[in-house]
Amino acid sequence: MDIVLNKIASKNPSLVEDLLIKSSEEKRPQTIYGDLMDWLRDNYTGLPLEEKERITRMLIGDYVIRHPYCLQKAYIVRQESNVDGEIIFDTVPCRNYETAKRVLQGKKEYVLKETKHFGGCDLDEFDVEEGEDRFYINDPCDDYYEEIEIIEYNIKIK
Repeated sequence: MDIVLNKIASKNPSLVEDLLIKSSEEKRPQTIYGDLMDWLRDNYTGLPLEEKERITRMLIGDYVIRHPYCLQKAYIVRQESNVDGEIIFDTVPCRNYETAKRVLQGKKEYVLKETKHFGGCDLDEFDVEEGEDRFYINDPCDDYYEEIEIIEYNIKIK
Protein backbone atom coordinates (compact mmCIF):
# COMPACT_ATOMS: atom_id res chain seq x y z
CA MET A 1 0.00 0.00 0.00
CA ASP A 2 2.61 2.56 1.06
CA ILE A 3 4.75 1.54 -1.90
CA VAL A 4 2.29 3.23 -4.27
CA LEU A 5 2.10 6.35 -2.07
CA ASN A 6 5.90 6.61 -1.91
CA LYS A 7 6.14 6.09 -5.67
CA ILE A 8 3.61 8.85 -6.33
CA ALA A 9 5.29 11.22 -3.88
CA SER A 10 8.77 10.66 -5.32
CA LYS A 11 7.72 10.88 -8.99
CA ASN A 12 5.31 13.80 -8.46
CA PRO A 13 6.58 15.87 -5.49
CA SER A 14 4.40 18.86 -6.38
CA LEU A 15 1.29 16.95 -7.47
CA VAL A 16 -1.12 18.60 -5.02
CA GLU A 17 0.25 22.07 -5.69
CA ASP A 18 0.16 21.52 -9.47
CA LEU A 19 -3.48 20.39 -9.28
CA LEU A 20 -4.36 23.39 -7.09
CA ILE A 21 -2.80 25.75 -9.62
CA LYS A 22 -4.53 24.03 -12.53
CA SER A 23 -7.86 24.18 -10.72
CA SER A 24 -7.51 27.89 -9.94
CA GLU A 25 -6.57 28.69 -13.55
CA GLU A 26 -9.49 26.72 -14.97
CA LYS A 27 -11.94 28.03 -12.36
CA ARG A 28 -13.63 24.67 -11.93
CA PRO A 29 -15.88 23.92 -8.98
CA GLN A 30 -14.19 20.58 -8.15
CA THR A 31 -12.23 20.20 -4.91
CA ILE A 32 -8.60 19.13 -4.62
CA TYR A 33 -9.89 15.82 -3.25
CA GLY A 34 -11.84 15.24 -6.47
CA ASP A 35 -8.89 16.27 -8.63
CA LEU A 36 -6.58 13.84 -6.83
CA MET A 37 -9.11 11.03 -7.06
CA ASP A 38 -9.45 11.68 -10.80
CA TRP A 39 -5.66 11.75 -11.21
CA LEU A 40 -5.33 8.42 -9.38
CA ARG A 41 -8.15 6.93 -11.46
CA ASP A 42 -6.36 7.94 -14.66
CA ASN A 43 -2.83 6.94 -13.59
CA TYR A 44 -3.37 3.97 -11.26
CA THR A 45 -6.33 2.11 -12.73
CA GLY A 46 -5.79 -1.10 -10.77
CA LEU A 47 -6.05 0.44 -7.30
CA PRO A 48 -9.20 -0.26 -5.30
CA LEU A 49 -11.35 2.76 -4.41
CA GLU A 50 -10.48 2.51 -0.70
CA GLU A 51 -6.76 2.68 -1.50
CA LYS A 52 -7.26 5.70 -3.79
CA GLU A 53 -9.14 7.47 -0.99
CA ARG A 54 -6.39 6.70 1.53
CA ILE A 55 -3.63 7.90 -0.80
CA THR A 56 -5.61 11.05 -1.62
CA ARG A 57 -6.03 11.86 2.06
CA MET A 58 -2.33 11.21 2.73
CA LEU A 59 -1.22 13.48 -0.14
CA ILE A 60 -3.50 16.31 1.02
CA GLY A 61 -2.35 15.84 4.62
CA ASP A 62 1.31 15.95 3.56
CA TYR A 63 0.67 19.15 1.62
CA VAL A 64 -0.97 20.81 4.64
CA ILE A 65 1.87 19.74 6.92
CA ARG A 66 4.51 21.16 4.54
CA HIS A 67 2.55 24.42 4.11
CA PRO A 68 1.59 25.25 7.70
CA TYR A 69 -0.09 28.58 6.90
CA CYS A 70 -2.37 27.25 4.16
CA LEU A 71 -5.19 26.83 6.67
CA GLN A 72 -4.36 29.89 8.78
CA LYS A 73 -3.55 32.84 6.53
CA ALA A 74 -4.82 34.43 3.36
CA TYR A 75 -3.34 37.24 1.36
CA ILE A 76 -5.67 39.66 -0.38
CA VAL A 77 -4.53 41.97 -3.15
CA ARG A 78 -6.89 44.95 -2.92
CA GLN A 79 -7.08 47.50 -5.69
CA GLU A 80 -8.93 50.78 -5.28
CA SER A 81 -9.33 52.82 -8.44
CA ASN A 82 -10.65 56.35 -8.72
CA VAL A 83 -11.68 56.81 -12.34
CA ASP A 84 -12.85 60.39 -12.78
CA GLY A 85 -14.59 60.32 -9.40
CA GLU A 86 -16.00 56.79 -9.62
CA ILE A 87 -14.45 54.51 -6.96
CA ILE A 88 -13.98 50.90 -8.07
CA PHE A 89 -12.70 48.05 -5.88
CA ASP A 90 -11.18 44.75 -6.92
CA THR A 91 -9.87 42.03 -4.63
CA VAL A 92 -7.90 38.90 -5.41
CA PRO A 93 -7.44 36.29 -2.66
CA CYS A 94 -4.04 34.56 -2.81
CA ARG A 95 -2.88 31.44 -1.00
CA ASN A 96 0.57 32.80 -0.15
CA TYR A 97 2.60 35.99 -0.05
CA GLU A 98 4.63 35.13 -3.15
CA THR A 99 1.48 34.76 -5.25
CA ALA A 100 0.13 38.04 -3.87
CA LYS A 101 3.37 39.81 -4.84
CA ARG A 102 3.04 38.50 -8.42
CA VAL A 103 -0.59 39.65 -8.57
CA LEU A 104 0.33 43.12 -7.24
CA GLN A 105 3.15 43.40 -9.80
CA GLY A 106 0.82 42.38 -12.63
CA LYS A 107 -1.81 44.91 -11.61
CA LYS A 108 0.84 47.64 -11.32
CA GLU A 109 2.19 46.86 -14.79
CA TYR A 110 -1.33 46.94 -16.20
CA VAL A 111 -2.00 50.36 -14.65
CA LEU A 112 1.27 51.79 -15.97
CA LYS A 113 1.03 50.31 -19.47
CA GLU A 114 -2.60 49.67 -20.35
CA THR A 115 -4.93 52.11 -18.57
CA LYS A 116 -6.12 55.13 -20.51
CA HIS A 117 -5.15 57.65 -17.85
CA PHE A 118 -1.76 56.42 -16.59
CA GLY A 119 -0.68 54.04 -19.36
CA GLY A 120 2.51 55.09 -21.09
CA CYS A 121 2.67 58.50 -19.40
CA ASP A 122 5.68 60.15 -17.79
CA LEU A 123 5.54 59.21 -14.09
CA ASP A 124 7.05 62.57 -13.12
CA GLU A 125 3.62 64.10 -13.76
CA PHE A 126 2.05 62.04 -10.96
CA ASP A 127 2.42 61.40 -7.25
CA VAL A 128 3.83 57.88 -6.91
CA GLU A 129 4.39 55.90 -3.71
CA GLU A 130 5.75 52.38 -3.82
CA GLY A 131 6.67 49.83 -1.21
CA GLU A 132 7.08 46.08 -0.99
CA ASP A 133 3.34 45.52 -0.36
CA ARG A 134 1.83 48.65 -1.93
CA PHE A 135 1.69 50.76 -5.08
CA TYR A 136 -0.06 54.12 -5.28
CA ILE A 137 -0.27 56.57 -8.16
CA ASN A 138 -2.30 59.79 -8.11
CA ASP A 139 -2.91 62.49 -10.67
CA PRO A 140 -2.81 65.75 -8.67
CA CYS A 141 -4.45 67.63 -11.55
CA ASP A 142 -7.38 65.27 -12.11
CA ASP A 143 -9.67 62.90 -10.20
CA TYR A 144 -7.70 59.69 -10.85
CA TYR A 145 -5.69 57.40 -8.61
CA GLU A 146 -4.81 53.73 -8.23
CA GLU A 147 -3.92 52.07 -4.95
CA ILE A 148 -2.90 48.42 -4.91
CA GLU A 149 -1.89 46.71 -1.69
CA ILE A 150 -1.39 43.30 -0.13
CA ILE A 151 -3.35 42.67 3.05
CA GLU A 152 -2.59 39.65 5.23
CA TYR A 153 -5.55 38.10 7.03
CA ASN A 154 -5.87 35.34 9.55
CA ILE A 155 -8.52 32.94 8.28
CA LYS A 156 -11.50 32.75 10.63
CA ILE A 157 -12.73 29.24 11.33
CA LYS A 158 -15.73 30.14 13.48
